[in-house]
Amino acid sequence: MDLQVALVLLAVGFAAFVKGFVGFGFPLISVPMLALLVDPRTAVIAVAIPTLLSNAFVLVRGTIPRKAVRRALPFVIPLVASAMLGASLLPRLDPRVLSLAIGAVSAVFAVLSLVRVNLKLTPAQERFASPAMGIVCGVTGGATSIYGPLVALYFRALGYDKWAFVYVVSLVFLLGLLAQNVTYATLGLYSAEAIQYGLLACVPTFVGVELGMRAQRLASLPFFDYAVLAVILLGSLNLVVRSLT
Repeated sequence: MDLQVALVLLAVGFAAFVKGFVGFGFPLISVPMLALLVDPRTAVIAVAIPTLLSNAFVLVRGTIPRKAVRRALPFVIPLVASAMLGASLLPRLDPRVLSLAIGAVSAVFAVLSLVRVNLKLTPAQERFASPAMGIVCGVTGGATSIYGPLVALYFRALGYDKWAFVYVVSLVFLLGLLAQNVTYATLGLYSAEAIQYGLLACVPTFVGVELGMRAQRLASLPFFDYAVLAVILLGSLNLVVRSLT
């Protein structure tokens, strides 16, 4: 194994640790690193495989917060349907444009939250916002494999507690990615190279998620909240920089 592949696998393991700790961030970190070895479109498709694993692993490692899951359904159902639409647009859309939009919006909201301008939704607002945000996150996530910043910001605004937040966003990502992967396979976008890199990344993904979840159980709620915002902000800035360069 050459040094570049080893470094990419190490970065995938770190991305998986972040995923296990805050519930999201895996594609934000792993896609740019894998893109050092392959073209960006192949990287997006390959990362979908270990991302599925990372979310499934989180979901089987703890109890189901049933009330939080029921609350999230008006968001989840439109997201799954629109993720298929977004994935079908991958061959025709410039993912840099979508990444720039996601990164810019997420960075603004993360900065506002870090300076204590907390955005909260009332139950009445949530009834309208959840389906609308589900569609937006599904289309953009399906086309880029990056659901994290917008989804995390939305559920943070809903005030989910630590485990409910990690569980629900992982469920959202898993269902969105399943729809996305079915669409990729139907369109014949999976190449032998993408599958090879995706399967290779599964080992560091498993290890990283396990370590991240152990660290999350030990973290205080304020530290967890700041970690979520930090990952959103750094990931968003990364998206903006990648899009512009």
